[in-house]
Amino acid sequence: MILNAATMFGSAATAVYALNVLGLSPAVFALLSTFAAMGGLVASVSAPALLTHFGIGRTRILASIACVPAVALTPLAQVLPGFPALWLGVSAFGWAFLVVVISASGAGIIPRISHFRRLGTVMASNRLFVLGVMPAASLAGGALAEWVGVQPVLWIWALLAGASAIPIVLSPMRTWTELPAGSDS
Repeated sequence: MILNAATMFGSAATAVYALNVLGLSPAVFALLSTFAAMGGLVASVSAPALLTHFGIGRTRILASIACVPAVALTPLAQVLPGFPALWLGVSAFGWAFLVVVISASGAGIIPRISHFRRLGTVMASNRLFVLGVMPAASLAGGALAEWVGVQPVLWIWALLAGASAIPIVLSPMRTWTELPAGSDS
C-alpha cells in the first residue's frame, strides 16, 4: 500500500518536473517511459534469482530501501553531471525494476496465509487498501506539488518508497526465505 501510494504521489510530479523544469520534450519523456518498462522486464527475469539468493523478506526490504536512491536520481537529475534525461531514465529504470521485484516477492503470500474459505474476502480487502490508496495519493501529490513545488514532492516520493520497507521489517515476513506452508485455519 505504501509503495503504491509513493508511486501515485510522485508520478504526476515527475511529468511536470521532466517537461517544465528539465525542459524535456514529450517525445523524450515518452521514450523514458519505455526505458522504465524495460526495467520492469529485466526485473521479471531477475526476480527469481534474487528471491532464491536473498529470500522473500530480505528481497522486499532491500528493494524497498533501494527505491530511495533510485527515486532520488529524479530530483537530482537537474544538478548531476551530464544530461538530465539520462539520470531521469536511470531513475525510471531502477524504480520500475525495484517495484516489479517487490511485487514478485510478494506474489502468492495471501493464498498461503489465508484460509481458503476466506481467500476472496481477504483478497478483496487487500485490493481495497493496496489500490484504494492510489487516487488519494495522486491527489495529495498533485496538491502538494502545487502548494510547495515539484522538488519537495519528488523527495517525499523517495522517502515514501523507502518507508515501504517498514511494515516488512516489523513483521515475521522479514525472516521468510520462502513462502510459508498453506493455511487450513
